[in-house]
Amino acid sequence: MSTTRGPRYTYLATNFGCMRLFLFIVLRIQQRINLEQRDYSDFGDSLDFLTASVPVFALSLIYSVAWGIGSVIEAVRQRTYQGFMALGLVAASWSGLIFALGRLS
Repeated sequence: MSTTRGPRYTYLATNFGCMRLFLFIVLRIQQRINLEQRDYSDFGDSLDFLTASVPVFALSLIYSVAWGIGSVIEAVRQRTYQGFMALGLVAASWSGLIFALGRLS
């Protein structure tokens, strides 16, 4: 896997799209809780979150693992570390999003 400009942008766009979808899922559930004037989330909210977010996480995780393997191969063969920079950017973005959403509720 070459981490040239095209695949790198595809990787970043896919992960940022997954983050955006995850943010939409969380805010939709939060909005429904507020609309129903509840102070807590019930089992239905948890089930809705799991069924909606697991495919998003799975897509992002599978793509990130494949990208990481390709970055390791590229680092060994060509001594370039640009793939790792994209991987670090995505990891930091996911961490920041999850931390921010945890502080939201």
